[in-house]
Amino acid sequence: LAILSGDIIIVRGDIELVPEIIKIARKTRSRILQNLLWAFLYNSLLIPTAMTGFIPPELSAFAMGISSITVVLNSIR
Repeated sequence: LAILSGDIIIVRGDIELVPEIIKIARKTRSRILQNLLWAFLYNSLLIPTAMTGFIPPELSAFAMGISSITVVLNSIR
């Protein structure tokens, strides 16, 4: 029950790891927000421009692929 209700679970029993865990959690949250921003920008800019005919739909589809690659590479970073 303690494991299920805990925000942080220390497996090794070293309490000094808590600041490092919090730092990793903050970086992870930052990357998630960056990825959401990238995906939102690509979707909100390129899909409407393709729908209105300003750019070819193929270019918009290519940009969506690049968006996915960007998100994956940012996550790996």
